[in-house]
Amino acid sequence: MSRPRVGTYAAKGVLQQLDSCIGPDVRKLYRVGAMRAMTYGGHVYGVPEFTQPVTLVVNQSALRAAGVSVNDASTTNKKKLLAVTKKLVKFDGNGNLSRIGFDPKVDSFIFFMLWVKWFGKGANVISGDGLHAQLNTKQSKAALAYAVQLVNAQGGWNKFKTYRDTFDFFGRQNPYVKDQVGFSPLESFFYNAFSNNSPDVDIIAKFFTNSKGGPISVFSGNGWVVPKGSKNTATPART
Repeated sequence: MSRPRVGTYAAKGVLQQLDSCIGPDVRKLYRVGAMRAMTYGGHVYGVPEFTQPVTLVVNQSALRAAGVSVNDASTTNKKKLLAVTKKLVKFDGNGNLSRIGFDPKVDSFIFFMLWVKWFGKGANVISGDGLHAQLNTKQSKAALAYAVQLVNAQGGWNKFKTYRDTFDFFGRQNPYVKDQVGFSPLESFFYNAFSNNSPDVDIIAKFFTNSKGGPISVFSGNGWVVPKGSKNTATPART
């Protein structure tokens, strides 16, 4: 299951503790953040499967068509990002979107966390103990307000979401092949999809940067867990 969900299911008592299976030596093999996500109430409930950072995926052909430099595909300056978004966005003759300039992806929790970090070093949408939402902080409000500006500059949420829902993200005719997106933050597993289905797509990877130009990211991923009541949980694994 997704690592951010492990604590929720552990708190409900439906996952088996794995302390006896995953000792300190094993835990050291994984990133601290990944293991922390598998831990609840001082007990380990799973093993991280993989970690995927977030980067900006830039559609170079769309930028060339709009006369935008690759260097300008950046999150460092929010005013400039809004201006670049307006240059990249395209509408058809009926006023509907034909290309999203920049998709902030703020409607996804993973990317919302990243934007909150952009608006304040050390800011988080969840408390340190993982038990309390922090959605009313000034950083969270600022992140959401800025995302609204970006979306409104591209026709508003209804047009934006309706158009994006038509995308075939994992197919040969993905939005980067069809020039339906200028650039956007995405998880790193998308590069595998591009490699398999559209290896010649004209994209480049860039860091998602903070307001000072330094790279920031969010790590996500899945983890292996054992539901309570599973069969053969005491059977030794064989290799």
